[in-house]
Amino acid sequence: MRMKLAMVVAAVAVLAVAAWGGYRYFWQSPDEAVFGAIDSYVFIANHDAPEVAVIDAKKDTLAGTLALPFVADQVLVSRAIMRLIVSNRAEKLVAIIDLPTRTVEANFRLPMTPDVMVLSPDGLRLAVADTEGGTIGLINFIDGTLNAVIDGLNAPAKMTFDADGVVLFVIDDAEAEIKMINARKGELLPPLSLREAGAVPGATDLSALTRTPDGRRGFVTDALGGKGYVISFRDWTVTKALDLGKTPSRAYGTADGQFMLVANTGSRTISLISTEMFEVEATLPGVGDVTSIATGFFETLAYIISRDEKKAVIIDLQTLELAGEVALDGVPGQAVADEDGKKLYVPLGGTGKLALIDVYNKKIGHIITGTPSAPGSPAMAASNNYCH
Repeated sequence: MRMKLAMVVAAVAVLAVAAWGGYRYFWQSPDEAVFGAIDSYVFIANHDAPEVAVIDAKKDTLAGTLALPFVADQVLVSRAIMRLIVSNRAEKLVAIIDLPTRTVEANFRLPMTPDVMVLSPDGLRLAVADTEGGTIGLINFIDGTLNAVIDGLNAPAKMTFDADGVVLFVIDDAEAEIKMINARKGELLPPLSLREAGAVPGATDLSALTRTPDGRRGFVTDALGGKGYVISFRDWTVTKALDLGKTPSRAYGTADGQFMLVANTGSRTISLISTEMFEVEATLPGVGDVTSIATGFFETLAYIISRDEKKAVIIDLQTLELAGEVALDGVPGQAVADEDGKKLYVPLGGTGKLALIDVYNKKIGHIITGTPSAPGSPAMAASNNYCH
């Protein structure tokens, strides 16, 4: 069932923006930091308190905290609208925040729980998924509305926009297929089945789709089957199935489009896949419980972040060999690279610290203290991380 705008407007409460710049949920005292444009910062949600830590990415210092009227379960940054996007599951809320004025400009009260948010590449559309409810909502920042709700989906947590932000790909493990939604019209398109390629309905654990930077192909892994599937967006077909290691996780693509890297958590290996012919070029020893993979220094180095081993394993993408490791003093979360690919920001859970890895020199370059002990994933407006 698809609900058109007229059916969902009543379910959405968008707070009117006052002439002075929005409704002030939180007031700034004279000694509080004055934040500038969002592209100067790294944002880390505090899952234990209604606030977001703001890191000055130029000075590599804690610039201050942004108080919120609720705990942020997820934080995203849209460079297109120069705003933070934060969600709260308990309140079924997505809020749009202007950083310099510390203003909540709009609240979207949703008819669903925002378990997962995904931003379109152009930063103008937001997909919000309610996993248990089987529902996806589409928010359009151009007109500030929840313009579609699609229900009847099977646990739609794994979502990816296409390069143009027009099609939303949603993984359906129960049917072993990829649902496709026209994000502009809020309409379901014919799905892409992975069954003929070997995926078994109800017996797969498919990853979210990873795009190549040119937007022509996609890649999906199956953790249960140890496979990877190459998808052509030109004719919407599965063009190849690759054998990977045991329990492969979602692929991370390099920003230059030359490789995709897959952490095989069950076999503790890393598959390096060349996107020229989509072949496995190398399988290297890896680590377990990988939170993320980040690349940098002109896409010559990849860092594999391990939660259980509390370290980052480094791969040289020119020689396709291991190039060292960096020990981390805490349980690492997801890593995010700065725009130049020179630094990786890694929150260390339980410590209140943020580690900055010097990518080229393969070492900790700096530690920022006073950050959340229960951190969310770091978010930046401009990052070297290739957007999935």
